[in-house]
Amino acid sequence: MTLLNPHLLIQQQVTPQQQENLHNLYSDIESLFARAKLTPTPELAAELTELEYQLQDNWNFPRDSSYHKYWIQLPHCTCPITDNLDRIGVAEAIYSNDCPYHGGFADEA
Repeated sequence: MTLLNPHLLIQQQVTPQQQENLHNLYSDIESLFARAKLTPTPELAAELTELEYQLQDNWNFPRDSSYHKYWIQLPHCTCPITDNLDRIGVAEAIYSNDCPYHGGFADEA
């Protein structure tokens, strides 16, 4: 079970139901990563994006994809990790052309 930051729980006024939801969401992310190790697909990246939005909802943060960070931790993702971690909170991400999840986005950038 994922340990939730107790100070953030108080600060964000997370309810007991939201805490349960958060535990389930973190478990869902772990399961998704296990599936991604076997078969990386753009559909898994889309599923992960929705899970990250649900995390923000349950942490009582605004929905903002520029704060998502799990997408660059997907197994087999070849997008630059450090460059993208440095860009958390910025709208534009840096994608790799050969990434099995995000390669199609590299052409748009």
